[in-house]
Amino acid sequence: MNLRKMMLAGLFAVMAGCGGGGGGGGGAPQTTGTTPPPATPHGSISGTLTVPGTQGKPRMAPIPPSEHVMEDVSPTQKADFVPGEIILRFRDGVVAEEALSKILRDYQDVQLINAGQLHPEGPYLLRTNVYKNASLSRKEAQQQTEEVIAKLNAEPSVKYAEPNYISQAKTVPNDPTFSFNLQWGLSLMGLPAAWEVTTGSPAVIVAVLDTGVRFTHPDLTANLLTTGFDFVSDPELSGDGDGIDPDPTDPLTDFPSFHGTHVAGTISAVTNNEIGMAGVAWNVKIMPVRVLHLFGGTVADIINGLRYAAGLSNASGTVPPQPARVINMSLGGPVSCPQAFQDALTAVRNSGVTVVVAAGNDYLEGNPVMSPASCSGVITVGAVDRYATRARYSGVQPYVFIAAPGGDMENDSFLGGVLSTFNRSATGQSLYQFLQGTSMAAPHVSGVVSLMLSANSALTPSQIENILSATAAHRGAAGRNSEYGFGLINAPGAVAQAKGVTLSAVPVPYPLEPLLFFTSPVTSYFDDNIVINTGGGVLTLSSVSTSVGTPSSGTWLSAALFDSVSTCGATTITEAVTK
Repeated sequence: MNLRKMMLAGLFAVMAGCGGGGGGGGGAPQTTGTTPPPATPHGSISGTLTVPGTQGKPRMAPIPPSEHVMEDVSPTQKADFVPGEIILRFRDGVVAEEALSKILRDYQDVQLINAGQLHPEGPYLLRTNVYKNASLSRKEAQQQTEEVIAKLNAEPSVKYAEPNYISQAKTVPNDPTFSFNLQWGLSLMGLPAAWEVTTGSPAVIVAVLDTGVRFTHPDLTANLLTTGFDFVSDPELSGDGDGIDPDPTDPLTDFPSFHGTHVAGTISAVTNNEIGMAGVAWNVKIMPVRVLHLFGGTVADIINGLRYAAGLSNASGTVPPQPARVINMSLGGPVSCPQAFQDALTAVRNSGVTVVVAAGNDYLEGNPVMSPASCSGVITVGAVDRYATRARYSGVQPYVFIAAPGGDMENDSFLGGVLSTFNRSATGQSLYQFLQGTSMAAPHVSGVVSLMLSANSALTPSQIENILSATAAHRGAAGRNSEYGFGLINAPGAVAQAKGVTLSAVPVPYPLEPLLFFTSPVTSYFDDNIVINTGGGVLTLSSVSTSVGTPSSGTWLSAALFDSVSTCGATTITEAVTK
């Protein structure tokens, strides 16, 4: 087992499965047809890809994202630094060589050494014995480094001693599943470029009308509001033993779905916290509104949930302190939009709330008309797989407005699903789960809409729809079509237009590791369109090939990327095979 696999095994439990009913996961195996080439969402791409006789399942070499502007660490954050490394400058007038020799003698207990000057006449880089000490945790090593720094700053000869801080691009979160590229949907939508504009504002609230949430999940807690509500009115079906109440917790039952917990994580999992996953919108708040019980939910309960989330009168006799700006409904049933449902949705939209709904997963079961997907005034979302192709289960209807990552685990195993927050029923243990469905696609769009509102809080539902349709990457038949609507959602384009700014034309290749796996014989997925550009400008991909080498010496994939927009020139990316 290689190192990455061992690390991932400790991060989450992977359980095969599909999303819940209505807009949730599912769909029967696809029996006919071929996979069309992926989209070119934002920029354009040219070049060839050859795969000569590769055996086994090596990992795809990571292609680095575009360069980002470095920002200072916020004073409220705990800044990261290299354990054991200290940058030190002596006071003016001090003979540096003599003072350094004395410092090194006096700090022999921590084996302080001189690693050299940063530049001529610059400060010195010193190292203590905790530098790369495998027996210490990173936190312990940093604490010991800070203790040495405090002592050095008390030395009469020292002008300053400080850690060797690590600066990070603000738009590249450090959450493990994003770092390992298991959240392929975020890259497919081009989110790293959108995060250059905003990572989301806590002033923006997204209401998740679903099965409720698990408030104890460590990747959700900080972004969950406690002002939600449970509108499941039937105590016999509710799973929590009562009717409507102010507790929207997804109950622990023998057969829970934790559907709402999964949806909430996609929208706004706590991000850049070095655990679990990244959310689409890092800082927006989730208002959980429980409207689905163990076997679904009624229109009456959902209507009350809609009105509550929008701050309108409802059966609870109360409204939240601050209404939601976005409502996500990853739910639905095979019926044309009931008038009562439409009336409620119209009232909610007129109050300034954007409603995002799942298109439904019943294409292979007759492709029925679904509600609320067929209601007017909502953004109906279809699902694509990781090749930017309509997922085989995703409903095909003229009311489909836009497409987003929903996943397909039939052909691509669990890695083709959408990873998000989840729970284990018996113990309530927090974990992460791959699911598929338009239920998974809708929260990707809700997250992007919340980023748009974070960039420009004055946007109306109509303006949001206009921006999404104008910036979407066209897919399928000409014009708006019943498979993809206006196309694949373009996160950076939508957020930049909402903000009124222009993004830099820097190409960003997709897919990233470990999207592709080589098999023997090589599958038909390898063609000249397998890599797409989720950034701007033109990306030219050339001389890409794979080869088999030994773990100690072989480089199995190399790629030359030529950026025809910027002046970066050619960058060669290689990665050696590891066991």
